[in-house]
Amino acid sequence: ARNVATAVRAIIVRIMIFYIGSIVVITMALPFSQIQDADAAANSPFTLVLEAAKIPFAAGFMEAIIALALLSAFNAQIYATSRLVFDMAKDHCAPKFFLKTNHSGSPINAVILSMIFAFASVGLQFWNPPGLLAFLFNAVGGCLLVVWAFIVASFLKLHPQLKENGEITDIRVPGYPWLPWATATALAALTIFMLFDPSARNQVIAVIILFAALVALSFVVPAGKREQVRQ
Repeated sequence: ARNVATAVRAIIVRIMIFYIGSIVVITMALPFSQIQDADAAANSPFTLVLEAAKIPFAAGFMEAIIALALLSAFNAQIYATSRLVFDMAKDHCAPKFFLKTNHSGSPINAVILSMIFAFASVGLQFWNPPGLLAFLFNAVGGCLLVVWAFIVASFLKLHPQLKENGEITDIRVPGYPWLPWATATALAALTIFMLFDPSARNQVIAVIILFAALVALSFVVPAGKREQVRQ
């Protein structure tokens, strides 16, 4: 409980400083006409701000930051996907092959599977058929909406049960039940707006296709194992 509370507070502070704070600095230091999509680190608004501050090697500095950020995200995704596969194997939703761990307790086969898909996604950049990468990026954005929707649904479903059983910990989200319903309404409104936006409509279409594929794959799991998971 202590670690989760600390992590949540840290995320809020980091978002305010590194995301919102940096955007505020950029918008105050640069005219809007210069804040555009950048094809290289040298054209990034961050680089332009550093150059305006007379900081040498601004482009190289930004390239190093981008590389570190990508490596950090890569490491986090490998950890998350491998542990997800490992937990799915424990719940009989993936082959038992992925339950194998090494001497340090890491699910080695699940990590290898995650690495295979990671390098396959990099290989897509060399193949690069028209529209494929755009589809994958859009699917990621759309899947976030699905994840948030399930979080809200879980909160609405489980909160009264946990309260009734006396299982609610000190980590509590205020505003039940109006806050989750307000969040669900905002997510629904955002999805509707995306359908009317040509640049975002593909995200919704992509996630519908992937969601339907995952639902279809769920029926591949034998009925007995599905019942085990429900229990």
